Amino acid sequence: MKRPLKRGDVSWVNLDATVGSRSTLTAANVWDYLTSAATVAGSLGKRIADNLDTTVGSRSTLSAANVWDYLTSAASVIGSIGKLIVDNVDAKISDRLASSSYTAPPSTSAITTAVWTEQTSNYDAGTYNGSFGKNILRADNNAHIGDVTLHQSGGVSRIDADLHAIANDTAAATSFKNILTGVAGETLTADLDGNVTGSVNDVVDASSITEDVWNTVRATSSPTGGIPAAGTYGRFLDAQVSAAGGGGGSATVVQGPFKLKVDNNNVDDFIDLLVGSTNSIQLQSVDNDDRFIPLSASNTNAVKIYNVAGTLVETLAPTINLATNGICTFDITTATTNTAGTYDCILEVTDATSKVVKFGPIKIKVRAL
Repeated sequence: MKRPLKRGDVSWVNLDATVGSRSTLTAANVWDYLTSAATVAGSLGKRIADNLDTTVGSRSTLSAANVWDYLTSAASVIGSIGKLIVDNVDAKISDRLASSSYTAPPSTSAITTAVWTEQTSNYDAGTYNGSFGKNILRADNNAHIGDVTLHQSGGVSRIDADLHAIANDTAAATSFKNILTGVAGETLTADLDGNVTGSVNDVVDASSITEDVWNTVRATSSPTGGIPAAGTYGRFLDAQVSAAGGGGGSATVVQGPFKLKVDNNNVDDFIDLLVGSTNSIQLQSVDNDDRFIPLSASNTNAVKIYNVAGTLVETLAPTINLATNGICTFDITTATTNTAGTYDCILEVTDATSKVVKFGPIKIKVRAL
């Protein structure tokens, strides 16, 4: 039922323009819009133009039946789903083991129990030669042959290894213990391993070994007698002592540290000099017990003077005055005495083998006038 519009009716609000000002486009104008003109990104027209790019009739006509009827021989592309199915679905499910027929493997505990409770008689037959089971056995009766003794005690067999005879022979066990602990009168009369000949009478203690080493006559310290064999400690020690004793095979053992005295009377324990002086100074080489250490002109002897910073100030060549008493003299120069202070004086002796012995230091005090 139509009703007339009255003044103030809200419907008048929608009549805000003339009908003639509205679009005259028809449905044909919409469907005839060119795809080349649909260029606004994100618009429905642009999406249709981009994606509706071929005819529906050109697409596949395959059905579900075509997929399932695809021959397995044709599924040969490596990595494809078809090839994976062909390769792995290779038997009927009914051919597989039924759950009711499955037997669980034995547990670790069951395996352990079976191993340790295995009967030794099972390994007597020759067919088991070389097996672990056979090697654990040894002859405890005529029927058992193996490599380890089974000792019967209280109805129980236990492994005694190769000490079985001693285990059942109290006298042998006691004798063996006495030999090991060094009880006098107990001896090993047989060859132990092919290298020890004769018998071992007693266990030798460290004191006896020490006495034998240092009391051995030099002439018999090698199998052939005379000088010890080359490359041995005996040869090295013999050579060092002989050289130190001048070739006669003897030497005096001295105790370091090695010191210097200023003169024969040992009046001063330092050298006292004035700034700028040049002096002839006498030194004497001694050991820690103040015994003379001989000097030799065949060695390289040098007097070296160092300042308190440890810097070498000068090196001087001494003159040997009395070699047997270790007395020599040197002339100190102004290289040292021009500067007041305290210095260290060392006598350095180098022999023909480049071994160096240092005597000192002794202090030098240079005082200002």
